[in-house]
Amino acid sequence: MGVDDVELPQFTEPLVNSEQAKSDTQDTNTTEEDNYDSSTAWLSSLSDKWYPDEWYIWHFPVARTLTSAFWIYNIVWGGIDFILDYVCTTGLRATFWSALWVSTAFAAYSIYAWKPLPMTFTFARKSGLDQFWCMIYATYQGALAGIAFFVIFFCGLTYYVPVEDFWD
Repeated sequence: MGVDDVELPQFTEPLVNSEQAKSDTQDTNTTEEDNYDSSTAWLSSLSDKWYPDEWYIWHFPVARTLTSAFWIYNIVWGGIDFILDYVCTTGLRATFWSALWVSTAFAAYSIYAWKPLPMTFTFARKSGLDQFWCMIYATYQGALAGIAFFVIFFCGLTYYVPVEDFWD
């Protein structure tokens, strides 16, 4: 079986739309203003709001704001309180602080990502979930990232640091 025997897939729709193909073949001598307009054109075509088809109070999306408030109050504040009150060793404190930091950063990404990337609020919304279930989905993804990073960081520390030093 040679290279000539391989069949290439046939596409019924073009991979690139005609406007994008035109912009790719245009002269590259554009100003900064032209780049700004072309990179945010898809946003202005959707709506004046950041997240179309969601409830807003003033300029804030309600479900995403509630999810952030829940995360900050329960997970971040609870995590800080737990680490300061109950975790007494340096190795475990580093593990908990790192897991809290990574899970909070991932939760912010999961809640506020504009594009429907996997594990995001927008992905759940585009998949047909109601806003309440999107809130649960984004919170779950942030907690899952925190647990996963905690296990990875804890295993890494126990591999390189002697157990006696880790627990003392």
